[in-house]
Amino acid sequence: MIALWLLAGGLATAAMSDSDLPNESSPQLLLAAADAVYRSGLEARADADRAREQFARAAWLYDRIWASGLHNAALARNRAQAHLLAGDLGRAIAAYRSGLRLAPHDRALREGLTFARERVAYPLDGNLPRLARPREPWSLLNWAPVGVYTLSAAFLYFGGWLALARAWMKRRSSCWITGGLLIAVAVGLFFAVAIEQRVQMDEHSDVQPAVTIGAETPFRTGNSSEYPPRLEAPLPAGVEIHLLAERGGWAQIQLAGGPIGWVPRADLVTSD
Repeated sequence: MIALWLLAGGLATAAMSDSDLPNESSPQLLLAAADAVYRSGLEARADADRAREQFARAAWLYDRIWASGLHNAALARNRAQAHLLAGDLGRAIAAYRSGLRLAPHDRALREGLTFARERVAYPLDGNLPRLARPREPWSLLNWAPVGVYTLSAAFLYFGGWLALARAWMKRRSSCWITGGLLIAVAVGLFFAVAIEQRVQMDEHSDVQPAVTIGAETPFRTGNSSEYPPRLEAPLPAGVEIHLLAERGGWAQIQLAGGPIGWVPRADLVTSD
């Protein structure tokens, strides 16, 4: 619980009652209202039920603002955090991914998504965790921000030229080798980070919005409750899936590990 409050941070606005909420035609006023309700949830943390209600109200307002067309990384973070603190893990993960489609290099959004993914209640036994957990490719950007690599590449590059200058003045072959290696590493690091940025941007800017499981639901072999479960355990809230097709109130989905099955369409949450 402490980690959740730290993740939420603080929004310095005064509390506002429901009767004071503006209409949806005023995104800026709605934003002020959402921030105020979010803050009242933080202040009510001694009463878990009341705090959860306030966060759910704030999340609903942030969703209305997002739906109105006002999109930015800060709003995406607040929206996702409000859903997370309201206990709606499926919508929280979908909101984080929606924000990353807009700002794929936002570190706070990436850390928030990682934190939310760790809250998904996979069963302790069985192969569901292996089949359903998202597969994040290894990336340099998971270890440090882009700025760190850019600065490192700059130091290596200029260090290489200094070594070459010293080699020219002192006529030392070791300095020629050192300078060449430093420049080569700097150029390689620069292009590696540029490629990683491009890959991440492509991953989070795909045409299809993120889709998650909103509530625990059986994963069936067909589009009816009469079909047997595809897996022994139901899919927990927050599992990220790929939506393949829809038919008669059911959705055909694919898990990260490959299995394909059906769940009720009402149990899915779409990021946008």
